[in-house]
Amino acid sequence: MADQNILIFGAGKIGRSFIGQLFGKAGYEVVFVDMDQSLVDELNRRGSYPVVIKGPDKDDRQVIENIRAIHALEQNGVVEAISDAGIVAISVGKNALPAVASVVGAGLIKREHDHPGKVLDIILAENMRSADLFFEEKLMETLPGSYPLKERIGLVETSIGKMVPIMTT
Repeated sequence: MADQNILIFGAGKIGRSFIGQLFGKAGYEVVFVDMDQSLVDELNRRGSYPVVIKGPDKDDRQVIENIRAIHALEQNGVVEAISDAGIVAISVGKNALPAVASVVGAGLIKREHDHPGKVLDIILAENMRSADLFFEEKLMETLPGSYPLKERIGLVETSIGKMVPIMTT
């Protein structure tokens, strides 16, 4: 089990340009889970991706390395990644949260079997109120009643914002 890795559901704008960038620059292995097979293939082929931060005078181009991706329908691979994750982040949109909760639930059961008592924080980078309560409810639908959710899992609701300055020519 590697504590210095993050599993990110959603390799879109927030997943790659904010969460992946932040944890990648901090030295974490970044593992994405996404539905877009061509994106998954490209991330795996490159093993890195660029992030460009626009500046008033010049752009800051960063390359995020030590990354890989898993297709969301590769359930065994995703469950294994959850079991071994140091931290999990989710940025998929409200409509996809129930499906993500289902696979996360399966991963948490495997995690408890493989690493008994190991805690896990899950960052919810969703644009919705009470995302933590919503996701907890969906998780509880997938977990056995005996699963110690409150003792093992921290659901961290976030507010994500990236400022885009007005550019003048």
